[in-house]
Formats: sequence, C-alpha cells, structure tokens
Amino acid sequence: MSKSTLRLNRLVILRRSHHVYDQYFHKGVNIIRGWNSTGKSTIMDFFVYALGYELTSWTEEQLMCDSVVAEVFINNIPLCLKRDITETGQAPMYIFEGDFDTSAKDSINWTKYSSRRTHERHSYSQQLFEILGLPQHKNNDDANLTMHQILRLLYVDQLTATNKLLKSDEGYDNVTIRRAIGEYLLGLDDLESHNLRQDLILANKNFEAINGELKAIYKMFGNDASSINRESLYNEIREINQTIESLISDRNEIQASSHEALDEETEQKTSKLLKTINRKRLINYRYSQTIFSAS
Repeated sequence: MSKSTLRLNRLVILRRSHHVYDQYFHKGVNIIRGWNSTGKSTIMDFFVYALGYELTSWTEEQLMCDSVVAEVFINNIPLCLKRDITETGQAPMYIFEGDFDTSAKDSINWTKYSSRRTHERHSYSQQLFEILGLPQHKNNDDANLTMHQILRLLYVDQLTATNKLLKSDEGYDNVTIRRAIGEYLLGLDDLESHNLRQDLILANKNFEAINGELKAIYKMFGNDASSINRESLYNEIREINQTIESLISDRNEIQASSHEALDEETEQKTSKLLKTINRKRLINYRYSQTIFSAS
C-alpha cells in the first residue's frame, strides 16, 4: 500500500487579486463549522476543485470569484495548486513548487497542466500522481484514473445520497469505475485489473457489433453458412442480372412488334376487347348524361 501523503496547509480564494477567503489548516482533523447557508460547502467545493475536481454546479457567489489556490504538502514537498474558476469545471491547473507567499511574488515559475494530457506534457492528474508516487499507465489514458475520480470518494457533499459511498457523477458513475477507485486507493490493484476490465468492455462492444451484422446476414441468406461466400454471392448476382436483361429484351421486342406481326387469335381477342371498352365507355357516357339531365 502506498505511503504517499497529501495535506492541505492553506486555502486562498481570490477575486480581482483580493483575498475573499484565506485560511490556514493544521495537521490532523480540521472542522469547518457554521450555520446553514454560511458557505461551508462553498469552501469545500473550492478545495476539491483546486485539487483537480471537475466542478460544474457553481453557485452565483462562487462564479463571482476568479481563482483558488491550495497550498499543500505532497510527501512533505510544499506546492501551490492554482485553478481559475470556469463554468466548465475543466480549467487547467498551475503548479508552483513552494509556499503561497513565495508564489504570489513569482509569476514565472508556475507550470501549466491541462485536464487532458498531450504528447508534450502530462495532465495535472498525471503530474500529481507522479509526485505522489502512485502507479499509472504511461500509454493508456482510458485505463488511468483522474484526480476527479479519486476525489469522488474522498469528498461526498450534502446533496449526495447518504447511502452512496462516492459522490454522484452521471458522467462516470458506473460499477467498473467505482470498483477501480476502491481497489486503487486500498492498494489492491495498480490499475492492471482495471485495464483488463476496460479491454473486456471494448471487446464485448465489438463482439455485439459483429454479432449483429452476422445475424443480419443469416436472416437474409438462411443459416447455411457454407453458402455464404463471395463466389456464391457473385454467382447469384450474375444470374439475377441475366434474368433482368432477358426481361428487358422481351419487353423491347413486344414494344417493337407491329400490329401485323400478331397472330390471328391474338388479333381477334384484341378487337373484342376494344369493342367491349368502347361499349362500356358509351354506356358510362349515357348514364352520366341521364344523371346530369335529371339534376
């Protein structure tokens, strides 16, 4: 099990360079207390956001602030973690090695890390995990947990149901992720099992897609798999095309044939039909005229 430690020493909330909130925290248990609606949850939101949580449900008062800085000790190394307040909750993190007072006088030695890693630089989750000495996959983002996921277990707010162990998150709240977080923090898994589970999920999705296509093929050609091959399909297509060409040819011949080419029997039938049509037409005309005169 990892012996890594992360301790909050100071939390500073800024608005136009003014300190809206500035509080030191001591080793051990710290209790933030106060009457209802006095800002306890607001302070906790800012704290977990500074550590890398993706917060989107901001209050009007929180959005009036510009940034938050958490002075922390990670494995006894003093660091400042700074994030701007954005509605998306995915603002990059700026990391400074040193305490807050020193960082306030130094605008150069801050390093920017985005919420997603690039080929050139770690994400802030990767960077913090590396400082903490926690295992992670170097080449597979999908198999890695993030600070957001870790903090879901460490911070459950008052809006989350009391029977939930992790803070609710519709985007990530599934059995696989919950299990991975628990096993990872308990030291039972270094993400290898999680990686295998993710591969299994992907393999199942691919299987379902291929299985659906195969069922459609069987539905069209029957269950005789031996007949479903490229050569037999080409032969069927060739036969159908020949039949179509033959029918087109017959149609063209019939359309091109003259009245004289018809045999005597066909001519008699045609003449009889024409007489019947004319007689019906005449009866229909007289009937309509009678109705018109009566009206």
